[in-house]
Amino acid sequence: MKFIRILVFTLFVAPFASFGASSDFMLAAQLLAAAKAADIQQVQALVNNGANVNFVDATGLSIVCTALMNNDVRAAQILQMYGADASNCDRQIKKYNNKN
Repeated sequence: MKFIRILVFTLFVAPFASFGASSDFMLAAQLLAAAKAADIQQVQALVNNGANVNFVDATGLSIVCTALMNNDVRAAQILQMYGADASNCDRQIKKYNNKN
């Protein structure tokens, strides 16, 4: 019986334990990709479905700062249209560059 409980937990509960963090990152990655492609409809759909335009990843960079760091001004502008805050990008990019 104990084996069955462990099996049920492993199959059904464990995969969703970190779902929130992974889901946020995946939405942010999709949002950045859509902005880079200038797919405004996809950006809007992702934002409407809960994508955080101010998501900050494990490196300390927000989506809009990542776009600016990669010289993708068009993507940064699209993200800002949907509320992304680029005011801390200089600080975030300097901090990122000092780590690496």
